[in-house]
Amino acid sequence: MRAYNFTAISIVVLLITLIPVRTEADDWPNWRGPQHNGISNETDWIGDWPAFEPAILWEQQVGTGFSSIAVADGRVYTMGNSTRMVEDPDAGGRSGVGHKLAEVDEIFCLDPNTGEILWIHAYESDLTPNLYEGGPSATPTIADSNVYTFSKQGMAYCLDANDGAVLWQSDMVADYGARIPRYGFAGSPYIDGELVIYNAGTHGMALHAADGTLAWETGTNRAGYSTPVPFDLGEKRYVVLMSERTFAAVEAQTGQVLWEHPWVTKYNANIPDPIVDSNLVFVSTGYNEGSALFDVATGQVIELWFQKNMQTFLNTSVLWQGCLYGPNDKDKTLTCVERDTGWIIWTQAGFGNGSVMLADGKLIALSEDGELCIAEASPVGYRELGKGRILTGRCWSVPVLANGKIYARNATGHVVCVELVPIGEAMPIGLVAHWNLDETEGDIAHDSAGEQDGLLFGNPQWRPAGGKSNGTLEFDGIDDYVSTTHIISPGGGDFSVFAWIKGGAAGQAILSQESGANWLMADSVDGALRTDLRQPGTTGRGATPPGPPLTSATVVTDGDWRRIGFVRDGSNRILYVDGIEVARDIAANLELASGGLYIGAGSNLEPGSFFSGLIDDVRVYNRTIKP
Repeated sequence: MRAYNFTAISIVVLLITLIPVRTEADDWPNWRGPQHNGISNETDWIGDWPAFEPAILWEQQVGTGFSSIAVADGRVYTMGNSTRMVEDPDAGGRSGVGHKLAEVDEIFCLDPNTGEILWIHAYESDLTPNLYEGGPSATPTIADSNVYTFSKQGMAYCLDANDGAVLWQSDMVADYGARIPRYGFAGSPYIDGELVIYNAGTHGMALHAADGTLAWETGTNRAGYSTPVPFDLGEKRYVVLMSERTFAAVEAQTGQVLWEHPWVTKYNANIPDPIVDSNLVFVSTGYNEGSALFDVATGQVIELWFQKNMQTFLNTSVLWQGCLYGPNDKDKTLTCVERDTGWIIWTQAGFGNGSVMLADGKLIALSEDGELCIAEASPVGYRELGKGRILTGRCWSVPVLANGKIYARNATGHVVCVELVPIGEAMPIGLVAHWNLDETEGDIAHDSAGEQDGLLFGNPQWRPAGGKSNGTLEFDGIDDYVSTTHIISPGGGDFSVFAWIKGGAAGQAILSQESGANWLMADSVDGALRTDLRQPGTTGRGATPPGPPLTSATVVTDGDWRRIGFVRDGSNRILYVDGIEVARDIAANLELASGGLYIGAGSNLEPGSFFSGLIDDVRVYNRTIKP
């Protein structure tokens, strides 16, 4: 069932920060989760990530914006902005109500298993791009079967979570004089008892959750962009908020300021949430400002350390076992910082202005360009457990793990749900053949994805403890190989093939097709990765020769473990080594072939083409895979 509600109110959008209350099970009912710290309580959710690419369960389009995801009571919520026809009472004339093209914010309620839209509530609101795409930034907050949102222009909504009906709305700017920050309001609503607290005005503002009437306010100066972060002191609950040029703690039920401390960032861009742990408060912002740790135990704000090497621009870090993990705008890395000293422990490149959450001691990180990575949260160093590209474009919104699924989105509103598959429970989408090569004896290489078991020829040796992942198969380079039945024809459309190898020599093949082409091989000149899958030639008048092989400049016969791959993506031929694209060109089509595959030998079993080394974990997909 799908319901669509539209309210003809101009001004409204949403924003990106934190939120409230405890919720049952493993829901994620607000920004940064039920504990407001970016950490999930879920365990045993990762499955066999080093061997499995992330599988996209569903995709949905929700419009431009940076709202993250909230998951509660079997539903998923987010926001976006799009352009559509809306009613215009002033343009109807005698014929009645007319219509106009307008930008609108939309609050989406989705089914977590299918992505089906259950209801939408929309209202007129400008996109307001300002050095970025624009659209809502706050994340919906779900509490007591209600959905609370806050827009860039200061509109607060309370909706019925069941059908999206408006229960109340309040204009913080028109009604209470709150001044709009340079990039619009950006903090998500925080629920404390019967109050909804917003980062609006000097140090926040609270409305009654029941009817939206004012509970307290702290002045009309511009707010920062963070979400209220709760902490307890004695019998009272407080929240810490970033304002335009300071950060402060206020009593949640009264708005009374407990303490305030200066924090000035270029363009007044106090964006990430403070991180509160007992009497310690960590603050970090970008634009070359830096980070600091403060002790607030006495009611005085005492600086313990300050440094400029960790600069969190947009998204908040997570604190785990004495270390902070988060995006560093200074060098666009994922960075680990020792909380008590401010020392940089390690950095990992290629992250951009991405985002991170944590579950079961593991980081769930989404890079700015859409690569999802799972890594150990450890000061020992960055140890990646698995990764895969799930989105393209700008990705500033934090991914969310809830009930065994990861939800993520990009700036244009492309939402994906990644299903995490435990070991042995299911196969990744499009995997048509998978030879683990983990056997310990026998002459059969079993296909764990289908029925294309391989038969061993010559005398390849099982090495149960010597593989990249568990066991592996060793080839002698003379006459050892594995033969399978037909799997796929290269000329039939998109496909991908990957394998781990160690050793080999120039001119040797890793994977080929009987009476066809060498799919993956070491070039005969220097051992660089090459494919002979190419565009076929033509015959008759004006005949053309077959296209050339595609050869990289990356040597794969250096004796180290290398994950090599070939991907057919539309008309593109792409070679990968260790997850990095090393060669690409265009071939309009590839040769058709109906033979089986050879693992460890050339397509014609010619001398010199037999592989000398270890081959492990060979996979064939009937779709494009981007490692």
